[in-house]
Amino acid sequence: MLNLLLFLLPFAAYALWRHLNPRVGMSGVEVALAVLGIVLAVGGAAWFGLSRSMAPDTVYVPPHLQDGRVVPGHAVPVPDASPTAPADPATRVMTGPADPAPGP
Repeated sequence: MLNLLLFLLPFAAYALWRHLNPRVGMSGVEVALAVLGIVLAVGGAAWFGLSRSMAPDTVYVPPHLQDGRVVPGHAVPVPDASPTAPADPATRVMTGPADPAPGP
């Protein structure tokens, strides 16, 4: 709820300003700066998304504890598929229960 409030706060401030100053219009410079800001925001988001992608032959390893230290998340190459193991982890067949059943 707080995130939504913080997101809407600038819009409410602008609406209040427009309500208190009804005769003041936006100049061409303000419109150009607003358009430039939108273009920069969209371009920056696209650049960030495209520059942070992983190669198709890698898999993401999430952060985990190892020897009492936090190892940051990273991408590792997919190991070569052996003839005994399926290539897709979702197609593996479980031979037994993943978790033992709780006792009575």
